[in-house]
Amino acid sequence: RGGWSALEAKQPADAEKLFQTARQLDFPGGDARKVANTGLLRLLFQQKRHAEWVAIYAAEKEKLLDSARSEILYDLGHAQFSLKHWAEAVAGFDQYLAAFSAQDAAVTAAYERFLALTQIDRAKTVSEAEAYLKAWPKSPYRAPVRLLQAQELSREKKFAEALPLWESLAGETGDASWPHQDILLERARAYDELNNFPKAATAYQAY
Repeated sequence: RGGWSALEAKQPADAEKLFQTARQLDFPGGDARKVANTGLLRLLFQQKRHAEWVAIYAAEKEKLLDSARSEILYDLGHAQFSLKHWAEAVAGFDQYLAAFSAQDAAVTAAYERFLALTQIDRAKTVSEAEAYLKAWPKSPYRAPVRLLQAQELSREKKFAEALPLWESLAGETGDASWPHQDILLERARAYDELNNFPKAATAYQAY
C-alpha cells in the first residue's frame, strides 16, 4: 500500500512506480493487484491521462477493489467522454447511474451523458433535454441544457417552441462564457420568424 501513501503525499511519480511494481505481484486472493490497479487508475484520472486509464480499466476491470466501484464507474464515463468516445461514455455513465444515482456526482454524470447523446444523434437533443430536466429539476446545468434545447428547436425551425426558452434564457446571468448576446439575437430572430415584427424590433434593439 506504499503507492497509496505516496499518492496521498502528492508524490505521483513515486506512487506510479509503486503501483506498477505491486501490480506484478499476484499473491493468493489477488488483493495486492486489486489495490494497485485501483490506485493506479485514480492517479491516471487525476492526471487526465484518460487513454491510459481506459486501457488499464479494460485489461484489469475484474481486478479492482469493490469499495471503489462508484468512483471507477464515474471515472469510466468521464474518461470516455473526454476522449470523445460518445457511445462508450453513455454506457459507462449508465452503469454508474444505475447503481449510484443518489450520489452527488450523479447530476454531473447525467449531464455529461446527455451531452454525449447529443453528439451521437443531434436530433434527440430536445427529447433528451426534456428527460434530463425532468429527472434533475434542481440541476446546476439546467441553463446549458435548455440552451442546447433552444438551439436545436431553432435549427429545426420550431420557433414557437424555441421562443419561450430564448425568453427564459435571456434572463439568465452566467459567467463570462455565457453567450448572452447570442441568446438575445436568437430571441429576436424567433420573433421575426413568427412575424411578430414589433417585438422583433424591440428585441433586436436590446441586442
